[in-house]
Order: sequence, then structure tokens, then C-alpha cells
Amino acid sequence: MTFVEMGPGRVLSGLGKRIEPSLTMLHVEDGKSLKAALEVI
Repeated sequence: MTFVEMGPGRVLSGLGKRIEPSLTMLHVEDGKSLKAALEVI
């Protein structure tokens, strides 16, 4: 399962990884990271 966190900071990504280490967590905060996340999805 893949989750995408939008905006500054990585709080939700960190919590998700602690709860379920097998999750794929993507962090988007700018155009470059958005493009990278879209390639993964």
C-alpha cells in the first residue's frame, strides 16, 4: 500500500512507517518531489 503526504514536514510519513514498516510512504513538497511521486504511482 502506498501513501502520499503533501506539504512541508514528514510527520505523517514517519508515523506511518512506525505503525507499518512495509508501507510505501511518498512525501511531496514541491514540483520535483511531485513528479517523482507520480512516477512511482
